[in-house]
Amino acid sequence: MLRRTIGENIELVCSLAADLWPVLADPGHVEQVVMNLAVNARDAMPEGGQLRIETRNIQAHSGQVLLRVADTGSGMDSHTKANLFQPFFTTKGLGKGTGLGLATVFGLVSQAGGKISVHSELGEGARFEILLPRTQGTVASLPSLAPGASCRGTETLLVVEDEPKIRQAAQRILTEAGYAVLCPNDIRDALALVNGQGDPIDLLLVDVIMPEMNGVRFAELMREKRPSARILFMSGYTDDAVSSSNLPGVEVFRKPFTSQSLLSRVRLALDE
Repeated sequence: MLRRTIGENIELVCSLAADLWPVLADPGHVEQVVMNLAVNARDAMPEGGQLRIETRNIQAHSGQVLLRVADTGSGMDSHTKANLFQPFFTTKGLGKGTGLGLATVFGLVSQAGGKISVHSELGEGARFEILLPRTQGTVASLPSLAPGASCRGTETLLVVEDEPKIRQAAQRILTEAGYAVLCPNDIRDALALVNGQGDPIDLLLVDVIMPEMNGVRFAELMREKRPSARILFMSGYTDDAVSSSNLPGVEVFRKPFTSQSLLSRVRLALDE
């Protein structure tokens, strides 16, 4: 997925230790951290370059795991470095960045008990280093489909997502897997589908953060009208908004997603 995201003009080099210690972190959060850093690196290398991802154990301070993401891009000045992790701070042009990517990275790393630092100079690229504390506990197994189980289905799914590209990608992936997919363009149309007397809705796939109505509120309305429907939240941010909800039996699915991860999570949510 990273190779498709960064493009063909950027070389991806990975140096990943095989004996990494366990850390106490959400795997989806770690994927999101790497993806956000890779997207920023890509934008800093419009003419191409190298993206290097490294992991290794650090013996100091009772043991830490290092995740390093480095690029050969344009680098940053002191003002940019000082404000890098501030919400809504961006050096990208109007409409090209929300300024939330690195703020989200900082929040996710902090949530895992880690620390993040950046080393960069103008014209000399950037290097992000994340240190996560080693845990002595056992690594819990995440829910997964049984080996050989199919991710396909025929249920009716309602996808509520304000970003058109993500919405269209989810619709294509789920439709090709056999599902009947309702994919309204906005909240108003989504509410009309929920309040209507049409086909039953087996699962709601809804984004947490949306401009007109947040996903938690929409899910609450959905529960009132369609109490039997499963609910699967999508989020590119931390799960604070979901954890404040009193909805029973909800799940959070992390963006960005691959076809397989989306199909797997939808199938699991329907079968639980």
